[in-house]
Amino acid sequence: MPVTRFLLLSALLMQVPVFADNPWESLVTEVFKSFEGRWEGSYELRSQDGRIIQYLQIEYQYWLEDGVLKGLAVFNQGDVLSHSKSRSYLQGNRLISEVEESASGDVKRFVGTLKDQSIVWIPMDPELKGHSKIKETVVVKPDKKFLLVEGYESVTRQDQSTRVLFSGLMELVERQISSTTAKH
Repeated sequence: MPVTRFLLLSALLMQVPVFADNPWESLVTEVFKSFEGRWEGSYELRSQDGRIIQYLQIEYQYWLEDGVLKGLAVFNQGDVLSHSKSRSYLQGNRLISEVEESASGDVKRFVGTLKDQSIVWIPMDPELKGHSKIKETVVVKPDKKFLLVEGYESVTRQDQSTRVLFSGLMELVERQISSTTAKH
């Protein structure tokens, strides 16, 4: 299902090389550090007219390993448990995210920009630009921390294209995740 695939793409963050002597790279690293931990929450998928299409429970895990931030997303879709993993990094001055889908093994690539402590991702493939957009923001409240994911994806079914809107809200439930815990 294309919407599920898109959620997997947005669900995972990345792998980022750490370069302390470059201000841009240091800024990216600091933003990625804010994603560390285990997050639990849900996604709502809506049609353009606001009708709820699907509701998903989801868990994200992000952890630093050898100077990189890695991620894993797991969610239930009916009776099926799905997951994906991702890696993100700087390539020159470009922020890149590669997301591998568990079912197919396909890897999707995105290019990102930082805007007001958010990361905005669009497809790297020029033919797919405008077909999807993901905005991920860490929101810090006095006693809690949340991850907000918003965006859209254009979906074609039976030669008709429509835009599916989604929003996800996850709460940080565990600050430190070890690479051993996250891999299992």
